[in-house]
Amino acid sequence: MCSSDLTEEVGLAWFRIVVDGNLGYTGTRHKVPGRNPIVDAATVIGAIEAWLPSFTAGGSTGLVAPQGSIGAIRAGSADRASFIPGRCEIDVDLRVSPDLTADAVEEALRDELGRVMVAHPGLSVSVRRILSTPGTRTDAEEPIVRAFVAAWERLEGRPHKPLGGGSGASDAAFIRAAGIPTARIGLPPSSLPSPYSGFSMGVADPAAIAGLAALLVTGLVMATDRIVRTPAVPVDGVVGGTGRDVLNHSDGPIVDTQIAYVRQQIEADLSDALA
Repeated sequence: MCSSDLTEEVGLAWFRIVVDGNLGYTGTRHKVPGRNPIVDAATVIGAIEAWLPSFTAGGSTGLVAPQGSIGAIRAGSADRASFIPGRCEIDVDLRVSPDLTADAVEEALRDELGRVMVAHPGLSVSVRRILSTPGTRTDAEEPIVRAFVAAWERLEGRPHKPLGGGSGASDAAFIRAAGIPTARIGLPPSSLPSPYSGFSMGVADPAAIAGLAALLVTGLVMATDRIVRTPAVPVDGVVGGTGRDVLNHSDGPIVDTQIAYVRQQIEADLSDALA
């Protein structure tokens, strides 16, 4: 079924760490003393990777468990391998809990880098924040959240239970930041194999997309405490002749029939498109 952590998500903070060294040359490294920033960067990377579990533990609250990762390294040039570069850049992504700020996350990273430099005298390391977005949260009692919880339970046939441990960020953060109550949902797992082991982003199949559409339609119907009009669809084998059936969220059988029809049509259309 669709992901069900509706009310909160992490923000993110991207940092660029610069490890300075001495520009050098393979043929003279034994004669001219200096530090290779790539070698020093390896020390910094290992320390950050070892620190990340404690960073996550310290920032985990509610439904989120903010993760971190090292996403890019830049130094030297592949066509000039004889030359030792003067600096190495490391890009780090740290996720931000709704209960923390990007400033607090940056302070934690700086503290860790300070410990690394104390443990390894001679290291020259600096860091700057490239960008950040806040973690956000919508009250679970907001009507939009309650409607989608009810929709999830209707489609799943069991009580809603958030997954927890989330660390994914989405555009919903910007909507919440604008003061708009927001329920965030995502695609259910695809039955198709991912081309990348353990990585499922960008992979979906007709059944997964249809499941998301069914939840969207059901949730929007339940969030609307008024009559919603839709094109006529088969109900108990009969198509309405007016082209406009009255659909009210409290009318369970009609809603369920409408949702089933929408889901079937989306699956059929996607299957045709992918054939």
